[in-house]
This record gives sequence, structure tokens and C-alpha cells, in this order.
Amino acid sequence: MGSHEIHADLILPPYHHTPFATVPELARLNSVAFMAPSKTFNMPSLAASHTLIFNEKLLQQFVICLEAGEIDAGHVFAFDSVAAAYNNGEEWLDYRALEMSHDEQIRFFADEAGLVLNDGASFGKEGMGFMRLNVATPRSVLEKAMS
Repeated sequence: MGSHEIHADLILPPYHHTPFATVPELARLNSVAFMAPSKTFNMPSLAASHTLIFNEKLLQQFVICLEAGEIDAGHVFAFDSVAAAYNNGEEWLDYRALEMSHDEQIRFFADEAGLVLNDGASFGKEGMGFMRLNVATPRSVLEKAMS
């Protein structure tokens, strides 16, 4: 993907997001995009935010500020974790095939399976039937949850 080819789909199809930096050159050269996988991929402790700056002069000024504050480097786990999240991340767990009402799903996972999942409905009606499982737990707990 070239530096001018930035595309992002919102998680709620059929909508499409057009980043400001992809419109005319003047806009691209006067934009700064701050991004972080921490919420999307449940990686808050990795401190892996990043910035897209296409204007070389603006980039140099930004780097000077980062270096002055000694906040210009991530830690050893951040880089590979971000790459893995963006390259290998998958969709949320889709439970619509269970043919349960939303409330039945919540009760089933909490009462029967002993799981407290992030409810997709908290992101709007399009999230109904989807759940998010935090896998920051021992493998034995995760295996039990998945079975």
C-alpha cells in the first residue's frame, strides 16, 4: 500500500470512512492522525500509540517534541504486538447463530458458562449478537471458556 493509499472501513457496514489524509494533497500535508490499537485490540498496557504525518517539516517538528519529552520510543513488546494485532486480528465472537435473544445470551454466558463478556450492543444495535472476550487470562481459563 502506497503512502497515499489509506483506507479504513468502520466496523458497522455498509458505511465507509474516508480519512482526512486521503483527500486533496493540501489536506494530507496538513493532517496529523493519532492512532492506537489499545482499545480495539485490548492492549492498553502496551503503550503502542502511533502517529501518521505526511508533511516532512511538520514531522521533524513533532519528532523534536517527542525526543525532548523522552517519549519517542516504545517498549520491546509494543512493536511486534501492534503488527500482530493489525495483521492477524480477527472479528469479534459472533453468537447470532445461537438464536437467543440478547438478554438470553447475556444470561447464558454469565450464568451457564461463567463468562463476563463485553456486550457488543454497547456499541449500538449493529453490535447485537456479538461479544468480546478478553483473553488476558491464563491459557487454561481461556480453553475452558472456549469449550
